[in-house]
Amino acid sequence: MRMSNIECRTRRSLPAGGRTVHSSFVIDYPASAWAFTLLEVMIALTIFFLAIFTILGSVSRSLGAARSLQQKFPDISALVADLMLTNRVEEGTGGGDFGDSFPGYAWTGYTNQIATNGLFQIDFVIRSIKARQSVEWTNSIYLWRPDSKVATFGRRL
Repeated sequence: MRMSNIECRTRRSLPAGGRTVHSSFVIDYPASAWAFTLLEVMIALTIFFLAIFTILGSVSRSLGAARSLQQKFPDISALVADLMLTNRVEEGTGGGDFGDSFPGYAWTGYTNQIATNGLFQIDFVIRSIKARQSVEWTNSIYLWRPDSKVATFGRRL
């Protein structure tokens, strides 16, 4: 018996023991009804594009981080080498840039005496001149120069 598009059938199945009998309804749709609705397609596309944009954002951040690691940053080794050549260090401030080696970067050095035996701390503040955002970092070294003038009670000897 056919009722519109739904057909009721009774299936009898006999499992291995042969004791159970069950019935089920089988809905028989026409062939054109076996398609996705527009709403289902839109939901699937939304989920797909959310996943794609999440993955692309993650890849973009990873590539940006890799690019920033490849940038060459100035090294203070040349500045420290100049200080190592001399036996005398005095308290004060100095600065400059790195020339053609690292264009767009400048440095400022602050020399402070920390002990009366000739121990000095030199802080190099390196900053980027060309960056959109101000980028600064500090490197510190300690030098022991016993031949340098030692300050006592705020006066130099």
